[in-house]
Amino acid sequence: YGDGLIELYGKNKNKMIIALGSVCNTIEDMIDNGEKISLLRIKTYRPFPIQEIIQATKSTKEIIVLDRSYSYGLAGPLFSEISSILKNKKIKSGIVGLGGRDITPKTIRKIINSKKQETWDDTYDT
Repeated sequence: YGDGLIELYGKNKNKMIIALGSVCNTIEDMIDNGEKISLLRIKTYRPFPIQEIIQATKSTKEIIVLDRSYSYGLAGPLFSEISSILKNKKIKSGIVGLGGRDITPKTIRKIINSKKQETWDDTYDT
């Protein structure tokens, strides 16, 4: 997609997960098995693909950003970057896989369906 900094997967533009790394494979499997979401895979963090993300999320109504780390007092680093460039979008943050935990479709579905703005994996699957 574009210059190869991002990759879109799935056709549902209403609800999109933005993630990077190995969790994207789990999300792709979920989409292939009928989950009504799309995935925006960030392939490079620096330089951060600002314009590509803005263009790819133009018609998206709800965005869920999955991070595998957390900055105390702030949020996940990917969520911080995304929320700084997509100010007029509804964006939910999910912190998953802390401490090397597996990220399962069950965990991702709970984040997708959660009404909370931030979601922590510690409360799921334990």
